[in-house]
Amino acid sequence: MTRLNLTDNQLTSVPAELGGLTALRVLDLKGNQLTSVPAELGGLTALWWLNLGTNGLTTVPAELGGLTSLEVLTLNRNQLTSVPAALGGLTALRVFDLGDNQLTSVPAELGQLTALEALALSGNLLTSVPAELGSLTALRSLSLNGTQLTSVPAALGGLTALTWLRIDRNHLMSMPAAWEKGGAVEQRLEVQVAEARRDLQVLRAWRADCPGLRALWDENAAVAAWQGITIGAAGGAVEGRVGSAVQSSHNLLTKFQFLIS
Repeated sequence: MTRLNLTDNQLTSVPAELGGLTALRVLDLKGNQLTSVPAELGGLTALWWLNLGTNGLTTVPAELGGLTSLEVLTLNRNQLTSVPAALGGLTALRVFDLGDNQLTSVPAELGQLTALEALALSGNLLTSVPAELGSLTALRSLSLNGTQLTSVPAALGGLTALTWLRIDRNHLMSMPAAWEKGGAVEQRLEVQVAEARRDLQVLRAWRADCPGLRALWDENAAVAAWQGITIGAAGGAVEGRVGSAVQSSHNLLTKFQFLIS
């Protein structure tokens, strides 16, 4: 057997014997009532796709860090308050979804996931993320929206492959200056921030930190007059792309595409 799909049942547990299915490539346990999974799943060394989303997981066994063939791991919509540092050993992992849990922190060891292309941490209770995430040089998509972030590590400016960053619904008052030159912004980064009043504060704070933006945006001008920024009917910045000023209007959607040349 190479695939096992047990989605959308009412499972409260799965047998440890599943760990003996060493040829298994895909295991889908989404949409059950699991509060834990057996450590023996860490023996599924051929597994490349594991979906444990939409359960009631409160813990994840550290043994899952031994799944060295795993490329996709979905743990969203559970009750996790933490994840083991051992998951930093998932050297083949490309997609990691931890969205909509109750995480208050994530281990610095996630910065060792150098093959990772997409990381979702949205909908958690994070007030910070580790600077080590700046080592994820293959990362293209990072979702940090709907958390409680007050700042973003400057080290994330080293994510030169990043093209999509969601940070709406946080408490940010500034953005890393490192994104202005030599980092993700130059690679055409899409950034989402939210709430009309906070949008304008974030943009002005970012301008203050970035020489390139100070040259581009007049401090005395209204944000609505800044190149590449569109203000929607609700008063929030809707969409902007700094550089070619390609704009489109979507009420209440706050999407910014920054390209500093």
